[in-house]
Formats: sequence, structure tokens, C-alpha cells
Amino acid sequence: MKLLVAIALSAGLIFSSAFAPKLGKRGSGISVVSTRDSVYFVSAPIVRFSQVQTPCVDVAIGDTSFVAELDLGLRGDATLTRDLLDQIADKSFVNKRSVYSWRGKKYIEDVYKVPQMKIGGISFDHPKVQAENKAFPEDAILVKAGHERAPRELGRLGWKLFYHTNLFLDFKNSKIIFADSIDTLKKHGYPMDMFVKTPLLLDRGLVEFEAVSINKPIRCVLDTGATWNIFHMETQKLVPELVWDPKNTIEVRSFQIGGKDFGTLFAHSLPIHLPIKVEAIIGMEFLSDKSVFIDFRKKLLYFSSL
Repeated sequence: MKLLVAIALSAGLIFSSAFAPKLGKRGSGISVVSTRDSVYFVSAPIVRFSQVQTPCVDVAIGDTSFVAELDLGLRGDATLTRDLLDQIADKSFVNKRSVYSWRGKKYIEDVYKVPQMKIGGISFDHPKVQAENKAFPEDAILVKAGHERAPRELGRLGWKLFYHTNLFLDFKNSKIIFADSIDTLKKHGYPMDMFVKTPLLLDRGLVEFEAVSINKPIRCVLDTGATWNIFHMETQKLVPELVWDPKNTIEVRSFQIGGKDFGTLFAHSLPIHLPIKVEAIIGMEFLSDKSVFIDFRKKLLYFSSL
């Protein structure tokens, strides 16, 4: 059995030298959804869940097709392996970016622009893709001694790729949906009245929301690229020691979002060393049996409450 965990933001958060998000006006950004109508509902299957339980979808850039992880902890459009990026001829170099892993290590990655990226029946114009530093994945997945490291997917899709649309994550039915509004989702049979609504926080360049845990508010990163839920802790211990120590698994009796108590939340206490303070990361451990609607237009998050 392979014991693999993508801890904290899959391979870490990606920041440029300026940490504040620069999104631009809707409709004039980098990644623009191509749709003929203002009302749209486009579904794309989750083709599999990776060895670390992250959702994966089929992606095409020109004639190059591949499977990519949906990693909403990634602040950017997409990251591809260097080998895959070298197969894409139609690209132009943009700049270099500093990348910080969740353990605080800094890496430099090349950034390119490609004409178009397609996911199912929807396309994104002129996204920026980063060439993943080959040393970077070593910080992403911890493997218990005596076990093998599983191969990663060839790409990861970050949240900024989807900023000019709205994204519905239907993990129970293994699909993602691009929809213009909550009303459109209702017309297609989704019981959105049963969802809990909370503000979507993008001011720090992350997909974040506020929850109440242990009777106090806590700011959480929504990260489909993380296996576990992580609560930050201050410690001088080495991370590998902490990860496999059962004493660092905590049981939070009450986890509330938008006034709704989701009951007990299991999480791991680990140090998160980033240029900004991150209190908690909510990963697939919590999200796998949920549906989540990210309404970028109205800056709202909806969680299924059933």
C-alpha cells in the first residue's frame, strides 16, 4: 500500500514578488471564458482522483492533450511539467516568478502564455502557464519510509484560470460545471436552496472563506490540491515527524460555515511557512463528499449542507 499525502496546497502556494492579487476588470483579464451566450451550463467530467485524492480533468492546449489536477490552492492559471511544456510549440515567454512551497522554500519558475486552453466544451483564452521546477514536487508529497513516491499528473490548474467564470464542484458525481449563475444551476436540478452561502475572500490572492472553529473565527484556504485539512501550528519539529504522528491529528467538534454547523472536522496540526499567515487549509478530506459553487462574479461561496 502506498501511503501518500499531498499536504497543504498540493505543491504549495505560488506568489509573485507582490502578494496582493492583480485580477483586472472582468472580461479584460488573462483567462477569458469563450461562450456564445451570457447564460451557460457546461459540464466536464472528473476523469479520476489522483493517488493523493485530488480531482483530475482532461485538458487540451492546441494538439497537446493531458490530464491535470484541479488545484485551487495554486495562485495562477496553470503549472505544467517542463517536459510537457516543451511539447507545446505555440507559446511565448512572459517572465519568471518566485514560488514558495508551504514549507517556506523558494523556487523560480518560467512563465509562458499560450493561445488557448480547453476543458470539455469550454475554452480559456491566453492563459499563463508555469514550467514547474523539478525540485518543487519534493515539497508537495510526503511518503512514509519504505513506500514509493507515486507519479504526479502532468499539470495543475489554479484558481485564477476560472476567475472569469463561475465554478461548480460536484465531487459526488465526479464532474465540474461552468455556470453563469446560481439560477442556471437550479434550472438544471441542483437544490441550491439547500446550500450554505458565505463571502468569497480573494483579497490575498487565495480562495478563502471565514469559518468558526472552537468558538472563534478562522480564515480558511479552500484547496482541492490538498489531501488533508491542515491547521497551522508553531513548532520547531521536522514536518516528516509530525505528519505520521497520530498525536497531531486533531478532532474539531464544531466547524461552522455561514452559520451552518458541519459537525466534527478532522485535521492535522502542521507548520505552514508562507510569506503570508495561513491559519487553516481545507482540503479533500472535507470537500470530497461536498458540492461547492464558487461564484467569482458575486464573490460568494456556496457549500452543500446535506
